[in-house]
Amino acid sequence: MRSRDHDERSGLSAAGSGPSTGAPRTPSPAKPLPSGMKADDLELVESTGSVVLHDTCVPFTRVVPKYSKSSIKCGTEPALRDPVWLVWFDSKARADDYLNQDVDVNVEGNSSGSCQSGKSRSGSWSGGRYTCFEYNNGYAITWTIESRSVYASVADDSPTALYAWWTDHRTLS
Repeated sequence: MRSRDHDERSGLSAAGSGPSTGAPRTPSPAKPLPSGMKADDLELVESTGSVVLHDTCVPFTRVVPKYSKSSIKCGTEPALRDPVWLVWFDSKARADDYLNQDVDVNVEGNSSGSCQSGKSRSGSWSGGRYTCFEYNNGYAITWTIESRSVYASVADDSPTALYAWWTDHRTLS
């Protein structure tokens, strides 16, 4: 099974206190933005606490969904096969719409499996919604963080390791 955009992510995939819902902060002139980063990218990176390796974060311009403020990829700790891909949308509804595309393409009405055992599933968690599915000879979990209008995606070869990482870090704080 394949997700729209997941081919574009090839080797990449889908971020605590979170990006604010108001106007983005402008970094201090004394601290220049990392190469290629916009202020919204930096705010999204800084919102992730220690879940992602900040010095590995880069803008992800190959897939920039419509209505997104920021699209970045970052390494994870512990390391997974693919970096986490984070997209900060301009609204919760748009993040949910993006996740719905993963559900439509990858779950195909079969959401009775277990993410931990490598089966397709979609559902809700306390902070948003999620879906998990086979992806690129491995497994992917995509989810939303409703309070921050963030969509995230990450993949690994082991569904058990991926699910454990997601369970511990899905709030991205």
